[in-house]
Amino acid sequence: MDNFRPLSLEDKPLFDKYIKVSDISSNFSSFGTMFSWRKQYPVLFLEKDNNLILKYDSEESIYIFPLGERNKAAIDFILNSEEDKPFEITNIEEKDKIFLEENYPDKFEFSTDMNIWDYVYSFEKLSELKGRKLSSKRNHINKFLLKYPDYKYEKISEENIDDCYKMSLEWCRLNDCGRSESLKNEACAVKEYFKYYKELNMVGGLIKADDKVIAFTFGEELNDDMFVVHVEKAFYDIDGAYPIINRDFVKNELSRYKWINREEDMGSEGLRKAKNSYYPDFMIKKYTAVLKKEDK
Repeated sequence: MDNFRPLSLEDKPLFDKYIKVSDISSNFSSFGTMFSWRKQYPVLFLEKDNNLILKYDSEESIYIFPLGERNKAAIDFILNSEEDKPFEITNIEEKDKIFLEENYPDKFEFSTDMNIWDYVYSFEKLSELKGRKLSSKRNHINKFLLKYPDYKYEKISEENIDDCYKMSLEWCRLNDCGRSESLKNEACAVKEYFKYYKELNMVGGLIKADDKVIAFTFGEELNDDMFVVHVEKAFYDIDGAYPIINRDFVKNELSRYKWINREEDMGSEGLRKAKNSYYPDFMIKKYTAVLKKEDK
């Protein structure tokens, strides 16, 4: 009998194996995302047919596109499990959509939502900030350097990670996270990221000014060419804090990657403006598939 089970920290090596085979680019399929957000969006999984079959633990039947080899057996399993019941397959990247269209012609309807498309930038763009379009970023950094010429960049380690978490708590207090459901959920996820930072193989950096952490960021490897930034926090009243943690982290820690995925904007106008201000090299579209009406 096939039994789904919730993911745990001990499952990371298993997920890493299948994620590598999948060559994913979407942050939704990273183990760090699924594990740290598991309390808000619990994911169940089953190892079958050289794939991890993934679905959300909810009343609705919502699957995440399987991790592993793209084969019909995994999709057939979902189809047979649901029989005639309505279901969705989410987090479908472009190459997955092509696979479904080629192997299940005219069976699925696809939709997409720009709010969950990932913004992707080249290492060179974020580390060098060259060109007229990014002059405002350089100007903000120059203002920061004038005010804090003795600032320090540090890689996040066991010695300074507690200072980062304290800074995140202060950031939440200043931004009144308790009044926003999305910020409250994010704060819970950030807490999990910090709690299991080493076990999740997170890589991060921080900025200190006047011997105090004023910005930090971290994320994980998605594939050999791409790193995903899960969290970036800085105090808004410190001009240049966001662009300098972005630049210094990428420059110091991510030179082995060609692409930096800075995740989606979730429909937030502020986030959308901030992410577009770096002029993404491309976006990672994510599709949702449902059976066409005649196939239900």
